[in-house]
Amino acid sequence: MAMADQKLLVEGESDRRFFTEICKTLRLSEIVTVVSPKDAGGPKNSKEGVFNILPTLLDQLPDARITRLAVVVDADSAANGSGYKHVIEKV
Repeated sequence: MAMADQKLLVEGESDRRFFTEICKTLRLSEIVTVVSPKDAGGPKNSKEGVFNILPTLLDQLPDARITRLAVVVDADSAANGSGYKHVIEKV
């Protein structure tokens, strides 16, 4: 597997830096590329940005441009109209 074909999609720049460090610690940085929606060609970094760019990345799985794709989004707070139920409904 090539280095760029395993991706971890996260919401934004701070998440990308955080998970990049975790991948380094776990010695996964050589095989997993952590990307934000903007890194993947989307217009903005956010939870919505993840959901918007996800179909494009999923389309890259059948021809092996990406062989593995993982996604990390947080649920935020239910107090501000979000929470895990709202996030699950988006998927």
